[in-house]
Amino acid sequence: MKEISDQQAVNNKDNKCFKFNMLALYEEQGLERGTDGILGLSPNRDPENKQFHFLWQLKESKIIDKALVSFSIRSTDQSDNQASYAIFGGIDADQVVGGASGMRYFANFKNVLNTWAVEARGLNYGKGMFAKDFSYPAIIDTGSSQIAIPPPVFELLKAEWLKAEPRVNCEGHDVFCFVDTSCADLNSKLKPVAFQLENVMIEIPPEEYLFVSSPEKCFIKLHKCNLPPEQ
Repeated sequence: MKEISDQQAVNNKDNKCFKFNMLALYEEQGLERGTDGILGLSPNRDPENKQFHFLWQLKESKIIDKALVSFSIRSTDQSDNQASYAIFGGIDADQVVGGASGMRYFANFKNVLNTWAVEARGLNYGKGMFAKDFSYPAIIDTGSSQIAIPPPVFELLKAEWLKAEPRVNCEGHDVFCFVDTSCADLNSKLKPVAFQLENVMIEIPPEEYLFVSSPEKCFIKLHKCNLPPEQ
């Protein structure tokens, strides 16, 4: 793609438009190795393909100053009636504890899928360290509402669930473990799970990782990861 002139950049910024070669995919054939991302939001791996990278083209056109996109995800049950939104080129400091100065940055942790990830270093179940001294890529996938756990760690976690509730069923073709009881009943027996992402602990209470399937059936949304192992 040819570089734009300063006057073109001014016009683009004033009119909020720019030239972008959108790449529409209908079949997964003929793509170069490592092709990934929707709307060019993936890590930019190949400078020669910048014309297909949405964020970089916004920056090249000088519509945004930084090749950055941030998201504010709102739940439908929140009472403030604010909608989810995305900001291209910056962040909403009001959404960050401590404002812009409270931002914490993580290095992208390389993984076999070549996608966004941070390093997972441990997992707590309840008050104590449950699994530690390991290193796994924690892949950030905005298209998922579940958490997949590495098989060795998942087996340890499942053993703890079975101690608390022997009826936990993780067999069969279903991805998730479940119990033929109410989630309220299961919630009282399970403990919070905390993930250590680099040096930050993120704790999830049982009510946040349980799913009500019916009044007498409850699913656990933490499941065993079925992605290929790291090479």
